[in-house]
Amino acid sequence: MEQDLPRDFACPRCQARYKIVRMRSEPGIVHQMLQCRVCEEQLASTENDHLLKYFLVSRPAPRGSFP
Repeated sequence: MEQDLPRDFACPRCQARYKIVRMRSEPGIVHQMLQCRVCEEQLASTENDHLLKYFLVSRPAPRGSFP
């Protein structure tokens, strides 16, 4: 599978920091929804014809509960 260089990403809800790696998707693969490991916000699992893999780099500073 072809890979791109990792890129930075912040969860739009809690600002947890991730590195994203894009990998070309094989035809017929079922794509499941992904969630932020901190606040459970839904994250995109695909981008065009690529799968997205998220690697948690840092958690946000505690500020209370998430809405």
